[in-house]
Amino acid sequence: MKHQININEFKKNVKADFNTRPNYDQGSFHPRLAKGLVEVSHLQTGQRILDIATGTGLVAIRAAKIVGASGAVVGVDISSGMLNLAQQKVKAEGINNIKFIEADAETINFPDNSFDRILCSSAIVYLTDIPAALRQWYRFVKPGGLVGFSCFAANAFPTGGLFREKA
Repeated sequence: MKHQININEFKKNVKADFNTRPNYDQGSFHPRLAKGLVEVSHLQTGQRILDIATGTGLVAIRAAKIVGASGAVVGVDISSGMLNLAQQKVKAEGINNIKFIEADAETINFPDNSFDRILCSSAIVYLTDIPAALRQWYRFVKPGGLVGFSCFAANAFPTGGLFREKA
């Protein structure tokens, strides 16, 4: 039997969970994933990058260093706790080409062809309608651009299922 999911409750639970653990990136696991995603994305100086579910800014900060002052990075996350820590990291490192936005990755809107790369590290499993989100993100990416994400098998971690069961 398939569970009926209350999407608003699910997103509320995800947001609450990540607001209570903004230090998830302190080990080597998440930084290694972020580094790998950035490396395979072939970023270049001057590009505009959108980091979906930026969390504490692991991908955004790496990307900002590569695209340099002539480029720009926008990091989007549903969790204010994560974004606060990301902003602290950016300030501590003196990075000036990142803007963070607290928003839902599935409903955020940008003009068509706004970004050279759109990246999402390990968070696509938290989306409630992945195909719709990807269609939207492809609209934001410039012709010849790239939408890149890292993810695990659906049953790799029980967290998403737990949120859905609770909702």
